[in-house]
Amino acid sequence: MSTDFDTWFFNNRLPQIRYMMLFTAPLYILYGFVEYRMELHMPELRVFFHALFVPSMLIVILGMTYIPSFIPIMKALLFISPICAVFGNLYLNVGTEAFDYFVPEIYLNIIWTIAMSGLSLRLGIIVVLFNIVITMMFHYYQEFPHPYMYLYCLWMLSSAIFGLVTAIIFRQVNYSIFTHQQKLAKVEDTDSLTHLWNRNAMQRFFHKSYQSQHLPISVMMVDLDYFKQVNDKFGHIVGDSLLVEFAQLLQENLRRSDYVGRFGGEEFCVVMPNTQVTQAQTVAESLLAIIHHHNFNHVEHLTASFGIAQMLPAESFEGVLSRADQALYSAKNDGRNNVKVFVSNASAYA
Repeated sequence: MSTDFDTWFFNNRLPQIRYMMLFTAPLYILYGFVEYRMELHMPELRVFFHALFVPSMLIVILGMTYIPSFIPIMKALLFISPICAVFGNLYLNVGTEAFDYFVPEIYLNIIWTIAMSGLSLRLGIIVVLFNIVITMMFHYYQEFPHPYMYLYCLWMLSSAIFGLVTAIIFRQVNYSIFTHQQKLAKVEDTDSLTHLWNRNAMQRFFHKSYQSQHLPISVMMVDLDYFKQVNDKFGHIVGDSLLVEFAQLLQENLRRSDYVGRFGGEEFCVVMPNTQVTQAQTVAESLLAIIHHHNFNHVEHLTASFGIAQMLPAESFEGVLSRADQALYSAKNDGRNNVKVFVSNASAYA
């Protein structure tokens, strides 16, 4: 599965992690004080470990879910916590008559680790395998090993299988939701005729490019000349096929770093990250020549007009788009089939 899904899946599990920490912490506090009242050996250590140390760690993890920069540390604590809990259980109870009463915590810990803790499947399985190994070691190095040690290990393995099946099904269900959302987003962002991005998608890409790179961005508006006459003469079916053909021509002849979308009718927009206006003008003039020499179906020849503007500091997408649009109208008023560049705020064109 993709890294995009893994990121989406983890972000969607953050509320689950918070609730798990929120409810597990008081359960451990209660656990510690119940142990204390049972008059077992090392009561102070039990209270410290189960009623203070483990709950504190869980609350810290809960707090870190709200701070993105602490997420790597949070994941490390999620890895360490179940190991500490099992180690504490074994250290306090192996070799005592009360051990059988505390074994269920280990089984619950295993299911919790794989299915509910928020760890990835790989890390969850590593933690569980580690806990099974240290459980066997604790028993093996006892002077009188517990006669049911292997039965305990079998139940631990069964708990791991139950947790693993639950986690896999949960992950698959979420993957189905993720892919469905991706398809819906693609439909929402795509022009139904040309399958180019629409205006909303271009706007998001523009802001993403600016925020992530802070490099110069140019915007190019492209309009097919006299396209209404094509529709009137040949009909809208032919007109639609020409728009699809023109969209493919733009895609094939733009740079890999450029992104083209359809804004409606015969108007197209190209967002050009890391591009000065002079570079954008060179690209537009190259496209102008390619369009002029291209043999289109039904009509053979079409021309297009281009308007270009470069983003000003802190300018919105609508702002630079408006200036590129003004340059486009200047190109159309100047006889069409040419390129105009908005060079200043004073409505000057080059």
